[in-house]
Amino acid sequence: MSEARDRWITQWTVTDRRGREARDVSAIVPALCQHYRSLSAADRLEVNTLLTEWVASTEWATAEARNQWFTALALIDEFHITSAVPVVRRLIGQLAQKSAPQARAWRQHIVQQVLPRLESDNG
Repeated sequence: MSEARDRWITQWTVTDRRGREARDVSAIVPALCQHYRSLSAADRLEVNTLLTEWVASTEWATAEARNQWFTALALIDEFHITSAVPVVRRLIGQLAQKSAPQARAWRQHIVQQVLPRLESDNG
């Protein structure tokens, strides 16, 4: 793993834990946005890849996996990370084939809200 990925995972872990311990989950994404803005261009590329991997995951067995998924999608949307478009498209198809209809439909709805914004940025 790269240093940028390792640092991001550490930052995400600390920020997520603090937000949940303070019962202020609404502060997690803004704090991570601030940290993302401070990244160098090279580090952003590494972190973008990691965020895309987190969104690509259809594994939701743990709270950590769910939290990573939501955080990653929020950052991809906020920073218009268009390199994630193919993964987001593929995820919509995967969700359509998964069981647990209520959770699937909810995740699919969220992803379908983000995709058009990314595609419009992707030209």
